[in-house]
Amino acid sequence: MYKYLPYLEKAFLATSALGFILQSMGIEITELLIIGLSGLAVSFFLNAHKPAEEPSSPSDEPKGFGHLLGFVILPKIAWISCAIATVGILFNIMQFGNDQGSTMLYIGGFNLLMISVILIAMNFTQGGLIHQMQPLLLRATPLMIIVGYLLFK
Repeated sequence: MYKYLPYLEKAFLATSALGFILQSMGIEITELLIIGLSGLAVSFFLNAHKPAEEPSSPSDEPKGFGHLLGFVILPKIAWISCAIATVGILFNIMQFGNDQGSTMLYIGGFNLLMISVILIAMNFTQGGLIHQMQPLLLRATPLMIIVGYLLFK
């Protein structure tokens, strides 16, 4: 199942982009935007449940809590935060009349910001962490920019 997640993510990202383009042209097809962003959030959430890929090490010595935090715990929390931020973007764009969208944007964006800072700081103490977390950071950075724009516009 996990091998199809990148394809689903690309399909939902293309659907979301098409929905945004059509909305900017004045064509209101909100169903396309809802399907794209909610599917993207689901793919982010499912990425959190993917088994962690451990970097290969020649020694079988036990690893410490820093290794567990950097390679397992923080990435899972970051993927779930990506899903929360994506649903917050969806709620904010759809303007459902309540303030739940901005609450989800604050939660998802703040978590992504803190986890990114912690992962970058941990990279200086543990080698190779940024290389392992590059797919996650490539998704978290644009989400943080969009969340910041929507919250402080």
